[in-house]
Formats: sequence, C-alpha cells, structure tokens
Amino acid sequence: MLRSIVEPAFAKDPPLKLSLSPTVVGGVVCVLGSLGVVAAILGLLRATLVVTGVGTWIVALLLLVRAVGAGVAAYGGYRMYQYDSGWKTRIIYGLFAYFVTEVLLLVTSPAGELIGIAITALTYYLVVVSGTTTAETSERPAS
Repeated sequence: MLRSIVEPAFAKDPPLKLSLSPTVVGGVVCVLGSLGVVAAILGLLRATLVVTGVGTWIVALLLLVRAVGAGVAAYGGYRMYQYDSGWKTRIIYGLFAYFVTEVLLLVTSPAGELIGIAITALTYYLVVVSGTTTAETSERPAS
C-alpha cells in the first residue's frame, strides 16, 4: 500500500503537467515543513497547558505525530534541495503522517484543518509531479 502512495498511477501522466525544479520544490517543502513543525509545537503547548480533560491527551498525541511528520517532510525537502536521490520517499511519508493527523484533528477545528489538508494535498501533488530520475538528482551544478 505504501508503494502506491510513493509512486501513484497519475505520476507517469499527470493531469496538470508542471516543469518544476527539484531544488525549488525541495526548498518550498522545507519551508512549509518547518512552519508545520512550529505550528504543531505551538498547538501542542496550547493543548496541554490551556485545555484540560481526557481528550486533551489524544489531541496532544496527534499534534506530536503531526510535528514528527512535518519534521520528516522538512528534512526530506532539505535533502531534496541538496540534490539527494532519496528525497521523495522521506517527503511523502512525512506528508502522509501529517495528512492523517489533519484528518483525525478535523473534529476539533474543521475550518483550520481543511485549509491544512488542501495545502498538504497540493504539496504532495507537486512532489509527485516534480519527480526526477536518480541521474538527474545526483548531478550537482558546476560551481
């Protein structure tokens, strides 16, 4: 199942063809992932310090998983920016963890989570469509 997430059927012939540099997409994913980590940590602090109750610990656990997923995606984006050939699976697994927690947290704040789901889906599409071969990612530009 995870292989179909990393290499979806639409990746070979995407409906919207974009010509994006892997370094640009990697930089964008790195920045968005870093913002996701900061937002998850702030949400975790808010959930544990301000709100009390049994459901708080479930939300706190989901926010912790969200922070880890965003961190993995940010690290994968950084490695993609540095021309690493194994960037794609790291980013997609991080985005998958982030997406799952977004869907599970949809109960707490629907409007905010829907925006996050849309941004995560768009980022996933950009990462999959901008996929390059290992030969292209291993070549660094001459400096």
